[in-house]
Amino acid sequence: MKWPRTLRVLGTAALIACPLPAAARPDVTLWVVQPPGELVAFDLSDFSRVGGVRIPPAAFNDPHRLAVNGASQILTELGDGQLWIWDGSSAATLPSVPRSPRVEATAGRPSASIWQWLIGDDGSSLYSLDGTSRQDQEFGIDTATTPLHVRETDLAQRVRSTVFAGLSGACQDHAMLSDLRVPCPDPQLWAPGGVVRDFFVLFQCEQLVYPGFSDGMVPSADCHLTLWARAARGWKPTEIGNRGSWTLLDAIAGGTSWIQADEDDGCCGHENGSSNQTVFANTDTSVVLFDEWPRFNNQSYEVSFFTANARIAPGSRRVAFTVHATAGAASELRESSEGHSDSLALAGIRRSLAELPLVEIDEVHSGLGPVQLLLLPHAELVGWASASEVVVVEHGRLVAIDVLTRRRRESGISVRSTADAFLAWR
Repeated sequence: MKWPRTLRVLGTAALIACPLPAAARPDVTLWVVQPPGELVAFDLSDFSRVGGVRIPPAAFNDPHRLAVNGASQILTELGDGQLWIWDGSSAATLPSVPRSPRVEATAGRPSASIWQWLIGDDGSSLYSLDGTSRQDQEFGIDTATTPLHVRETDLAQRVRSTVFAGLSGACQDHAMLSDLRVPCPDPQLWAPGGVVRDFFVLFQCEQLVYPGFSDGMVPSADCHLTLWARAARGWKPTEIGNRGSWTLLDAIAGGTSWIQADEDDGCCGHENGSSNQTVFANTDTSVVLFDEWPRFNNQSYEVSFFTANARIAPGSRRVAFTVHATAGAASELRESSEGHSDSLALAGIRRSLAELPLVEIDEVHSGLGPVQLLLLPHAELVGWASASEVVVVEHGRLVAIDVLTRRRRESGISVRSTADAFLAWR
């Protein structure tokens, strides 16, 4: 299926494809960062090039900045107080802190303000988070509160609605295994790939024991995640849990299920203080997809295996994720402080390290554990091209693999890393 819309390469002639009705458009398009500075669109059916957009050097050098939606629009934060957006036909550079009467209260504090932007998937929306950073020591420890907003705007940053309005106060927590006081993390917005479909997640921390206490008291904070889902009458919030040391990796439409990585709690020179886990969860149940220590028997050694990324397939029955480690197969592996020497375990750890990075694909059944479908050594996950086909990077090239039939489709497309490739679903 060929590309349905017109793409222009900035500064060159337009690349035109025959327009198709909306029903005939491809469900997913592969976008790849390519030298000397383009984001190129490929048809997944045959990996033919169907368009391209010249992107700013900051985005080419750091593709993690890029977000691409199903309407073929691109957003990137350039730094220096600027955003760059491709609206599907032309590019514009916008201030990351817009000047408008509705946001001027926070725009006047650039050194202490936080601004974060996501792009909507409807072809006409941006979403912004604005508030005051807790990392700026100038604000000190006091009882002052400052506004925190999540707003929906059009592509020119004109405010359409305020999704969330609240107050953010000073917040401190204590560093692990000590009573050292540290600032709480700043609030953050999250959506898969930086694209808001019908939900986003707001992360924020609140003080439990407010600073100003006696010297003998240690501050603590409640850091939680709120899912905001689009409903018939606006946006509906749902608490999806407290966040200790876990990170969201992916979520399905509506945010009804997600994949989270429970990160290692090691510190102070120790990188394997607990068993990393990756969990497929919803508000009622959870299924452990990956559990480091039982799988690799590495609890006695200072090497940690972890999930680098994860994606849920269309239909939500299958998941795929990439396993990395903090050491290589030839690295010296120290015993942990409470570990004991085990030559058999050490040999198994080294064999596992020699296969990394590794992509695992599982099928998840309600009420049951995951069923492993496929392991791909020396590969890294990009995402799902369909309900049964994944796109991975092997030896610097993109490959599509059907997880049921094992059929491989070589693309011939080179990438520097998985950060160069995006699968944008409409």
